[in-house]
Amino acid sequence: MNVQDALNILMNEEPIVVAGKTFTPESIDEVRLDTGDMVYLVRDGGDLWLSMDPESDEVILFSDVAEEVDASAEVASYAGEDYEFSYEANGKIEDGGEEIETVTWREFEKDDGTILRVTELEVGGESYTSIGNKIPEDELQEL
Repeated sequence: MNVQDALNILMNEEPIVVAGKTFTPESIDEVRLDTGDMVYLVRDGGDLWLSMDPESDEVILFSDVAEEVDASAEVASYAGEDYEFSYEANGKIEDGGEEIETVTWREFEKDDGTILRVTELEVGGESYTSIGNKIPEDELQEL
């Protein structure tokens, strides 16, 4: 199933199978990046969530981590491993076209493709760290 089809199912509050596990959406944040692209952050009610970009066909399955991460400009350290800076995005979380929060995230990546994302919410002042991996489209399936 392609990313847009999976997103459509999730937007209807129906579960899909992601990497062999049932993923039931609890909340979906629509983020309009400064580039104009839309990215969807889909939470399952626990510590798992998806970052879905239908424009680039990219899906990343994340889980939140409780530990603080030392993230400098170029390197982040987590669980004794170093991750190199790979990407930064800025955008606005929207609800029905209305901007409700400004969000920034920085991604760091290990050689094996594991991604560490540090997300900061401007208005709420929250910051959280997540670790994940890109999921190929063939691992997105209808339930």
